[in-house]
Amino acid sequence: MRIYSFVSLVLGMLFTFQLQAQTNCTAFAGVASPDTNAVTLQNGSATLTATPTGNAVVPQGYTLVYLLATGGNNRIVQINAQPSLTVSDTGKYSISPLVYNPDPNDPNFFDISWINPGPNGRRLNQVENQYSRAGKCASIVLHTGLLIHVTPGTPAVCTADAGAIKPDVANQMIGTNGTATL
Repeated sequence: MRIYSFVSLVLGMLFTFQLQAQTNCTAFAGVASPDTNAVTLQNGSATLTATPTGNAVVPQGYTLVYLLATGGNNRIVQINAQPSLTVSDTGKYSISPLVYNPDPNDPNFFDISWINPGPNGRRLNQVENQYSRAGKCASIVLHTGLLIHVTPGTPAVCTADAGAIKPDVANQMIGTNGTATL
C-alpha cells in the first residue's frame, strides 16, 4: 500500500505530497520550505536554502538528505545532507527531502548512487518509482510546488587599473651604439 499526499500552495494553504512504499514503513521525509522564493547570482553562484518543518521521521539507521531539482523537469542536480545547496545557473529549483536506508546490509537498503546528480541526473519521480518497485521503506517529497527562482546578478564592475609609467627623463635619445637607458 502507498500513502499519497502532496505539497502545493493553493489559496494560501500548504499541502504535502509524500510517498511511501510499505505500510509498516515509519520513514517520513517531512517538508522543507524554501527560505526565500528568489535569489540572485552573486559572483557566479547562489546558495539556496530551505527550513525543515520538523515533521520528518528518520528511523534508526536511516538518513535524511535533500535533493535539489530543476523546476522545469524535476531533474536532480545535487544531493546534500543539509538543506543548503549552491547553484551557478539561473532558473527555477526545488529542494526535496528524502529519507532512505544507506546500509547495504539492511533489507531496506536503497542505493542512491544511481541518481547521478547533474544535467543527466534522474528525476524526482524516478527516485520514488525505484524504491517503490523494490518494496523499500523510504519517503520523498516529490515536488514542493514552492520554487526558488535564481536570477542573474549585476555584472561586477571592473575596477582594475594598471597605473601609469613615467620616464625619469622626458626626452631620451638613442645613442650612437643604438641603445638608450630609460
